[in-house]
Amino acid sequence: MLYCMVLDSVANDYESLETILEEVKEWANDEYIQVTTRLIIELLAQLLRGGEVVAYRLTTTSTPQVLASVNLDELHDDAYFFITPEGRKTAARLAGLWPRRSEGGPKGSV
Repeated sequence: MLYCMVLDSVANDYESLETILEEVKEWANDEYIQVTTRLIIELLAQLLRGGEVVAYRLTTTSTPQVLASVNLDELHDDAYFFITPEGRKTAARLAGLWPRRSEGGPKGSV
């Protein structure tokens, strides 16, 4: 279920690590699941390695720059994350694991 939450947190917009952490912790709390920052970061890293999420650096002058690699222990404020087409497929396949999502979920798009 936490995997679904992390994936859903980046489903509609580029999100910073701070936003991802806040949303997933709130949703996990709503589901009475204990979660740590480290676990959320590990799940995000797994999604990045699997190609389900991509990391970007947002700029004011051009399109977002894809970050070739991301060290999640040393993230800067300019790293943002977004779901990939492969991530959308995974989200659709796992939709039933998080009942709130199948009912529209917090963001309702995946």
